[in-house]
Amino acid sequence: MYARVHDVERGRARYGSLFEQLVAALDRCDPLADAVADDVERGAIEDLDRCLRGERAQLASVARLVSAVRQRPAWVDIERVHRGGQLLLRAGPLGGMVLGGKAIVYGYAAPAGNKPLAFSGRLQQQAKRRLVETLRFVHAVCEHRGMDEGGAGFAATLRVRVMHAKVRRLLGQSGRWQRELWGEPINQHDMIATVLLFSIIVVRGLEELGLHVTVDEREDYLHLWRYVGFLIGCEEQLLPRDVPEAVRVAYAIYDSQGPPDDDSRELTKALIASPLEGITDARERAAILRRRPFAEGICRALVGDEIADGLGIARTPWRHAIRAIRAATSTAEVARRVLPGGTSLALSLGRRAWQHAVAEALEGNPATFLPPVRLLAIRR
Repeated sequence: MYARVHDVERGRARYGSLFEQLVAALDRCDPLADAVADDVERGAIEDLDRCLRGERAQLASVARLVSAVRQRPAWVDIERVHRGGQLLLRAGPLGGMVLGGKAIVYGYAAPAGNKPLAFSGRLQQQAKRRLVETLRFVHAVCEHRGMDEGGAGFAATLRVRVMHAKVRRLLGQSGRWQRELWGEPINQHDMIATVLLFSIIVVRGLEELGLHVTVDEREDYLHLWRYVGFLIGCEEQLLPRDVPEAVRVAYAIYDSQGPPDDDSRELTKALIASPLEGITDARERAAILRRRPFAEGICRALVGDEIADGLGIARTPWRHAIRAIRAATSTAEVARRVLPGGTSLALSLGRRAWQHAVAEALEGNPATFLPPVRLLAIRR
């Protein structure tokens, strides 16, 4: 049993075989993507792009990966996949608030799951760029038909999969990765946890902000991310089939992970400070610093005091603003549901808000999702 797994006996008693499956998943990674990562220096990314355009792959590793993801599992309902992203898109700015203030922060709070980020230094030193790419990835996945073969979300998911494999390879070669403590880097357990962060944790955050989410919307959104999980390299038997199962898996992971550590706090600090990255104008910096207490307050309200305290998030009066946001959103949601065309209008406005936010964040640069050539920093 790995040192990262806490409360073993309670986990076995409460979750039974699920607990054992999740622990065993710490030993497994993604052989198909790992083979592509071994070929990155031979042009694997360019070969992957050509293959996704319908050309023949030149590298056997790329051909095997693309062939595998093109064999869509029988459980995938592509119409549900198309519908799934509408929930986050119609949420507009609330979606970005939940992603940055809840889902990503929950990921940082995991003291073993955060180690690939902490060891690579990519979040501390390039926090803004990494976060922008995450925003673009989620947007591409949720856009209508984004997950069709050839869609932006489909391609981005495969690129992120190869990026994970390259980071995994670099960590393994570093001589600093402690498998006896954390299992394999970016293993199946942590990959499933990430899928749950972007699916049911996001849904819960949207509901906390006052968005009305139907049972069908919850299930469609999870179905979308179940398919993303398949494409990104998660083993099918570990991917939850419905929301109740996903909630149970999420609790099983959370209950066994332990409290936030120093790396959790450093990553969260970098997240909160990321808007300042690259800003030299004094007035702009001052304006960003004035907005920080609001961001900290909303984050604390979304993750709860226990985790926020463990992460060192300031206890600002703005944590109470979530009540006003919830009230305003709930009122708007009543109007959306009763007015003819209200949902279509909300989706259109939300989609435009997402497109504007992503374009502004990218500042004219493409989100490439390229694998790193080397780790920026190894701290241990």
